[in-house]
Amino acid sequence: IDTAISLVERSTYSMTILGRSAAVLTWYQRLSPKDISEHPGFWAPVAWALAMSERHAEAQPLIDRILAQPDLPLSLRFEADLIAATAAGFADRCDVESEVYERWPQAPLDARPGEVIVSMNGRAFADLYRGQPDQARLQWSRIGGLDQSEGYSPVSYGFADYGTGLSYLWEGRYALAEQILRPALARAEQRMGRHNPVTCILAALLAEA
Repeated sequence: IDTAISLVERSTYSMTILGRSAAVLTWYQRLSPKDISEHPGFWAPVAWALAMSERHAEAQPLIDRILAQPDLPLSLRFEADLIAATAAGFADRCDVESEVYERWPQAPLDARPGEVIVSMNGRAFADLYRGQPDQARLQWSRIGGLDQSEGYSPVSYGFADYGTGLSYLWEGRYALAEQILRPALARAEQRMGRHNPVTCILAALLAEA
């Protein structure tokens, strides 16, 4: 059993990157509180999965566990704050989300490439909610120009496409929104499946357009 748990612990981060949050949560629900406490490799992936779901409030205890670790590297503190900002975004707490990005004007040098993209996404959404769709699209265009071979996550790129489409809807430019969202939806279906939450929000926004 310990070997199996260790194997899953080593796999959860890559599963999160690939958008398999439902599988991560399934493993989480099968483990005892003792197993979770003894395997810190679960904490961040499970917190990410919870943050991007209707159970976003349940991410906070795991975020607190991460932050309570002694001699915590700056990169892990940054990741914990990103998870908190993501949970706040899914709870429509844009004020909390903005506070996080004010604390981190730049990502730490040792941050994972994927987390830098999450940060860029968050800043872009903050710009959009402040009524600056042009500035938000500029940020999302930078994400699209990054090297997708390093730290690539279809989840982050799907959110960037979603945000870009949303910014055009925000302005009433429906044809431009559709031009962005239709190929983005096809990519998301291919990479993450039709039932992935990111695929579903792209589909919903395309239907709106």
